[in-house]
Amino acid sequence: MIKKRKAEINIRALVFILLTVIWCGVIFTFSAQKADESSETSGGVIYMTCRITVSGFTDLSDAAREELIESMQFRVRKAAHFTVYLILGVLSVQMFLAVGRPVLTRNCALSALGFCLLYAVSDELHQHFVPGRSCQLRDVCIDTAGAAVGILISTAVFALRSKNDRK
Repeated sequence: MIKKRKAEINIRALVFILLTVIWCGVIFTFSAQKADESSETSGGVIYMTCRITVSGFTDLSDAAREELIESMQFRVRKAAHFTVYLILGVLSVQMFLAVGRPVLTRNCALSALGFCLLYAVSDELHQHFVPGRSCQLRDVCIDTAGAAVGILISTAVFALRSKNDRK
């Protein structure tokens, strides 16, 4: 029985390590986009969203549509930072739980947050070397805030599951 439990833990650890590494790769890929490619990506997301949510969007002139998309670029890009790091926060806390004891401790949550912070810093440093991109402390803060929310969500879910398991 103990060997079966240990094998389950090892598989779970490998799965979450792999998912975390893959997600870091996704973030790296987005960060490696040149500025014009990155703007085109976020602009495309905004365009599709506006077509669905803004009545009369397709009736606007090209200039008016472009102005609306441009006005939303900053918020959408920062929301994307927050969201991808929220996911990284969830994955990293699960990874630390799977690798260590299956008990969520403050050290586990802080280790996950530290990992996400270090990755956010390395991500911004990476962007410094990408044409048209920059390294911004504000983005590190947004990324870390997203990761913290992801970790808090994981903590809440873990606590609820633990409470239900005890019943």
